[in-house]
Amino acid sequence: MDTRALIDGLGPGEGALEPRARYRSDAAEIDLGGRWRFAPYERALDAPEEPARGDAEIQVPGHWQLQGHGAPAYTNVVFPFPVDPPHVPDANPAGDYQRDVELPDLDGRRVILRFDGIDNAAQIWFNGREVGTTKGSRNTHEFDVTPHARPGVNDLRVRVVQFSATSYLEDQDMWWMSGIFRPVTVLLLPEESLGDLRVRADVDPATGEGILRVDADADASVRIAALGVDARAGEEIRIPGVRAWSPEDPALYELVVAGAHESARLRIGFRRIEIRDAQILVNGIPVLFRGVNRHDHHPDRGRAVTVDDIREDLLLMKRSNVNAIRTSHYPPRPELLELADELGFWVIDEADFESHGFSELGERRNPVDDPAWRDALVDRMRRMVARDRNHPSVIMWSLGNESGAGRNLADMRAAALELDDSRPIHYERDYSFRYSDVFSLMYPTHEAVEKIGRFEPVTLPRHAVILADEGELSGLDAKPFILCEYAHAMGTGPGGLEEYQELFRRYPRVQGGFVWEWFEHGIAYDAGGARAYGYGGDFGETVHDGNFVADGLVSPDRVGRPALTDLAQVFRPVNIRVGENRVEVENRFERSSTEGIAYTVTTLLADGREVDEPIEIPVARAGETVTAPLLTRPDALLVTVSARLAAASAWAPAGHELAWGQRLGRLPDPPAAADAVWAVDPRGISAGVVRLEGPTLGAWRAPTDNDRATRMVELRGGVSDAGSWKKLNLHAPAVWTDPDTGERRWGFAGRNVGFDERLALEPADGGLALDARLTPRGPWPEGQTLARIGHDWVIPGAGPRTRVRWFGRGFRQSYPDTGAGARLGWFEGSVAELQEHYLRPQDNGVRAEVSVLEIELGGRRLVISGEPFSFSLRPWTDAELDAANHPHELDADTGRLILSINAHVHGVGTAACGPGVLEQHRLHPREAHLALRFAISG
Repeated sequence: MDTRALIDGLGPGEGALEPRARYRSDAAEIDLGGRWRFAPYERALDAPEEPARGDAEIQVPGHWQLQGHGAPAYTNVVFPFPVDPPHVPDANPAGDYQRDVELPDLDGRRVILRFDGIDNAAQIWFNGREVGTTKGSRNTHEFDVTPHARPGVNDLRVRVVQFSATSYLEDQDMWWMSGIFRPVTVLLLPEESLGDLRVRADVDPATGEGILRVDADADASVRIAALGVDARAGEEIRIPGVRAWSPEDPALYELVVAGAHESARLRIGFRRIEIRDAQILVNGIPVLFRGVNRHDHHPDRGRAVTVDDIREDLLLMKRSNVNAIRTSHYPPRPELLELADELGFWVIDEADFESHGFSELGERRNPVDDPAWRDALVDRMRRMVARDRNHPSVIMWSLGNESGAGRNLADMRAAALELDDSRPIHYERDYSFRYSDVFSLMYPTHEAVEKIGRFEPVTLPRHAVILADEGELSGLDAKPFILCEYAHAMGTGPGGLEEYQELFRRYPRVQGGFVWEWFEHGIAYDAGGARAYGYGGDFGETVHDGNFVADGLVSPDRVGRPALTDLAQVFRPVNIRVGENRVEVENRFERSSTEGIAYTVTTLLADGREVDEPIEIPVARAGETVTAPLLTRPDALLVTVSARLAAASAWAPAGHELAWGQRLGRLPDPPAAADAVWAVDPRGISAGVVRLEGPTLGAWRAPTDNDRATRMVELRGGVSDAGSWKKLNLHAPAVWTDPDTGERRWGFAGRNVGFDERLALEPADGGLALDARLTPRGPWPEGQTLARIGHDWVIPGAGPRTRVRWFGRGFRQSYPDTGAGARLGWFEGSVAELQEHYLRPQDNGVRAEVSVLEIELGGRRLVISGEPFSFSLRPWTDAELDAANHPHELDADTGRLILSINAHVHGVGTAACGPGVLEQHRLHPREAHLALRFAISG
């Protein structure tokens, strides 16, 4: 096959062996990772007929765009080339890879080349002979090169093209990057190898009896020592009293399959998946997915992730109470499934298929409905199912993502069920759901989720009216409902997590969902000596989707964002309610008791000391609620009860916190005021070395990604929160002061709305009392929101190392619809530590329910106390924060701090790609009152 045929072909590639299960055997393996020779070409069609050895070197696995050859490019939906299938532009980079392969004496063994991932299409030569092609970037392909192999040095060459016809199947909302990005391995198999292994490990929920059948391509024995199993492949074996596998108890048994010349070891789990009464049941018990969507990503290596990277991801997920993963939007490295089996996760394994860009063209010529693409799509499905079907963690197969509706889905479904009929099939974008066993939507509103939970009619996405008739839609009542994507975790947010979870718990049909997504896909680059993370447009792309790739619960360097702290508490496996004289614990595990949990009571005393004491709480069975008495000390301000692991597990040490609950007795008293003389002038207030300039009205904030909401609101004809704020010029307040009364009238440039303010500053108890009442004025637009209502102060001479201490929510940020993971208490840190540096700067770092705030200034402490308020403290104005495209563009030290104290704050929602702010968390023009005391202490 010449290079043009490779590029233009619609099929699945040629020469690869039939797909088979992935397992570890005693056959020899040679890892070909490391430095390869490399010859890059700007245009694939300019490459020579024979692949070159190349003068450059490149790391395999890896992407060539991250190793000095070209640049990554990001689009979400839109293809980065004209939509003219099957054609791709002539400007199509390619690269020739070459590696010497040292082989031992073969002794009759077969030589198999295994490629786990090549983006996008490749031709493979071994010792000068072309052995096949790959098309299906994230699928495993094996080639038998035995006829061309020899002991000693062998010449392996691979030509990879960035784009081919099958790029139209791989529009998966991620960086467009190319190369051999997953491992390459040589397998030396005996002539009569085990071949494909097919394990069916069922369990009868009523009796606990395991039902096992193992099939191999060769005659083989089957042994499980722990269960006393010794049988032949192909037999059905009944085993009494097996431990069923689930994420709460990932019980694995070592299965040994021994043929005449090869022996394999697999870790298997027994479980049964059923759909009954509009619910997914595993081992007879309904499932609730507390899930996340996960791409492969590393800021330096792109999708060339290591097993250590994957393990780090899954450990952090498990410690955050996540129990499910959707492999968006392709099969993962196979090691992820081994780790999911071991650590305990449900996995929706998704085929390497997304043709989202066709939605921009009304789905015209979408491959999903074109028979010419059938073989390629069926091949992708078969390769995933055959490789991964022996893993107990895999609970569903997904046909792909955001690829519209069409006849090829039927053949993909049939191919999956032919290989494995023990699991349901998932697919979201055909709204008839004729090919999906579950009813699945992306980003439905809370209202829609509730209606679906009640089996009430609900308006489906607009495509549904075209793609499904009324009869097909009426059959949805029999299907369980999941949210394959929800709560778009982009920038500050997402809001509404707790409200979603309440619906999941309330309605049995609604079986949870998968937050979008795990990673912010920033690509690391050097910004004048500082490590920075780029997003769409930072690498010279002419067509891109900006920072829409920067959405995730963890930063590119795998540090959890505040959203992950919130999610861990929202997904808590036990719910703790702390009363005045008792503790109530609700067990939210599906199968497990609370036997492995130890509880601690932490009491915050009036003098600031904390006292930790164990507390005995009865063991609760799954779904049960128990209570225990609680003796509260009379000088207690705050009582916190924590649930922690009593012993170390495979994923966390002993003492790891699973959940917590609190009860506030009373607010703390502020520290005693020191002697200070306060002065008030038109520009602000001061006491010795402490000076605050202001206050000015704060009604705007540097818009968050969710405030901007351009995709979900503005592109549908609406106006985002940020758009409405800009229309009113909330970022440009001006004041007129009545010379007689001193009352202030705040307005906004070019608009006739604003606030009237009565502001008083009076000496009080050694400090200064501020009393401000803000009343909205004017004909505000119907439904208008404000970012906040409060005061902004400038603190000159302070900087990022300034220390801050407060009593309120912390340590992470909290907005009205976020902060489930932010508990009450005393917290402290530097101003620098209060900032959350999202890849695109935006409002962040608001701390809520604060009653005492202490700021160290010039060796003294400025103490602000009063009725609970929200605050943020940063070196930048909202305008400066909004003007920056990356964190490194913000001056580290501006020579002053901006203190915002707010009576009310607008929620953040999840409208970057989902619903906006729930009404109960929306801030409309309203009266606001700030009653604060300023004092100097220390």
